[in-house]
Amino acid sequence: MNFINEFFKDGSIVKEVIFSFISLIPKRDNPDTISDFRPISLVSSMYKVLSKVLANWLKIIMNSIVGDSQMAFIKDWQIIDSFIVAEEIIHDWKSSKDGVLLLKLDFEKAYDSVDYCFLDSLMDDFWFGGKWKSWMRWCFSLPMISMLVNRSPTPQFGVERGLRQGDTLLPFLFNFVVEDMSRLLRKVVDLDMLIGASFGARSSAKSLWNPVIRRVESWRWLDDVSSSLFVKAVGSLCVEGSASSKILGEGLKMVTAMEIEQVFGLCVEGR
Repeated sequence: MNFINEFFKDGSIVKEVIFSFISLIPKRDNPDTISDFRPISLVSSMYKVLSKVLANWLKIIMNSIVGDSQMAFIKDWQIIDSFIVAEEIIHDWKSSKDGVLLLKLDFEKAYDSVDYCFLDSLMDDFWFGGKWKSWMRWCFSLPMISMLVNRSPTPQFGVERGLRQGDTLLPFLFNFVVEDMSRLLRKVVDLDMLIGASFGARSSAKSLWNPVIRRVESWRWLDDVSSSLFVKAVGSLCVEGSASSKILGEGLKMVTAMEIEQVFGLCVEGR
């Protein structure tokens, strides 16, 4: 594999190797809009080998980069653990008399929305060297793309955002994005702006979860959102995409819903 040795030595590669086609696969019969299609990247076998080598290297150090709350694409970690623990916490809080609030964050077109400049800055934050960053740029920001329309390729074009699903390397890069958001949430907790749920005998007021389940950080049960906000009924606040869907518990008072709007900058539906 001379091209791999040259890539690691010179930090560059023939652009034809990283060129890819995008084929639109219908999600349903008789698609009408672009959202009815799923884009699939078709890359060369040579690039797949290179991506696999880089992914295997990155896999070794992922545990030292991301926090315990992340489970996707991490060796020996199971994402199903998050759902199991979250279900136990929800069950526990429903049987309690304390007011709680659940904040669920969901990414809209998660891979497609990752900005390359932002991803490059994250690698600086995680102390990656210049050579590694150069390799990554060749993999995710420099490739040219052509769409397959009726089996015919369009003219080539470049992109500024989006990670190709199916690439063995890029899911790990997406973990960097999630880790940055997790750090922001942990900072909010450290500043006492939000208080995570205490769960289990060894839990503390500052911890989001106890040591056994502290990996689960994507959901927050809160008993105090701000000094003026106290949720008196068990409710859930679901944010999907760009805050497109908001659902609150039926027992939530009007004034509480208004305060939630101010705290989170959301428009609560159904009130």
